[in-house]
Amino acid sequence: MKIDSTKLSNNAADNSFISLMGGGNGIVDMPLNQLIETENQPFNVFDDERMDALVEDIKINGVLEPILVKQDGNKYRILAGHRRTHASKLAGKETIPCIIKNVKSGTEKLIITNTNLTQRKEFLPSELAKAYQMQLEGYQELDAHQVRTTAQIAEENNVSRRTVQYYMKLNNLTDALLELVDEGIITVKAGAGLSNLSSENQSKICKYIKTHPISKVDIDIVENIKAFLRNNPAEGLGNEILVSQLNTVFNQNKKAKNKSSEPMYDTYIVNYRNIEDTMFKARQNIIYLDNSQKLKNSVVLKQKDYQKFQAAQAKIEQQFNLIKQIIEKA
Repeated sequence: MKIDSTKLSNNAADNSFISLMGGGNGIVDMPLNQLIETENQPFNVFDDERMDALVEDIKINGVLEPILVKQDGNKYRILAGHRRTHASKLAGKETIPCIIKNVKSGTEKLIITNTNLTQRKEFLPSELAKAYQMQLEGYQELDAHQVRTTAQIAEENNVSRRTVQYYMKLNNLTDALLELVDEGIITVKAGAGLSNLSSENQSKICKYIKTHPISKVDIDIVENIKAFLRNNPAEGLGNEILVSQLNTVFNQNKKAKNKSSEPMYDTYIVNYRNIEDTMFKARQNIIYLDNSQKLKNSVVLKQKDYQKFQAAQAKIEQQFNLIKQIIEKA
């Protein structure tokens, strides 16, 4: 796909980063073998479909947006442009356009985080956790006030300050638990709740989750685990009670959720007309599918997803039949 190179010069975000570094001294073509990665930078580089697209684009257009580097001994360390550098290597390029600047450590951290956070849309929780922490360190090295800095990071990334705090707490998780957060098994809030447990207890909880059919760990489960630890400080999550106690915690959570969905009262007053309207609107929104891809307004699903859809539709039909029976008896 061709890129309109005229749009690059009008990118306010990119210009602000060059301004942050004190302006550019021109663009140079740097041999790829002279570049090294910044250790512990927060963002992953994946060989996925987007990388394949970037490689093909570079083969056609070259790298139109220079990467940002800092001299490090006889090499140049990448501050912004890890994906472009990796894609250039895959595309068979020998050089890449660079802007070279010598900046302080605090500014360096902000360049690394800000360029990615403003240009990308999707991140793993672990990436955001490390990025927000690096932003905080960058601002602190530039003598920013810590409380105001957290609010500033939240404002810059269009999230709440509490959200930034949740993500930064994930940095205190073991690598194995953090992977479960990335996989969506543990919610970010639950991960933040587990972050102040000892690494030993975190490892035991992680082992339990991986060896049991658990699809979601939310903050309610975490609060139950922490309550047990508070009430049994001497025992903790010892091996001899680990499985039985965590079984109890997860079973209690299931029962509590089931109980919360039960009606509070013996009888209810429902408007008859509202029930009819609800049934009609719901029926209108049911999508009937088969294996044919020729149906108008159809949706093509993989077999596994189609089976899930059928199961959900069956439950909806059961609810309709129940409501119909209630209306007929009214």
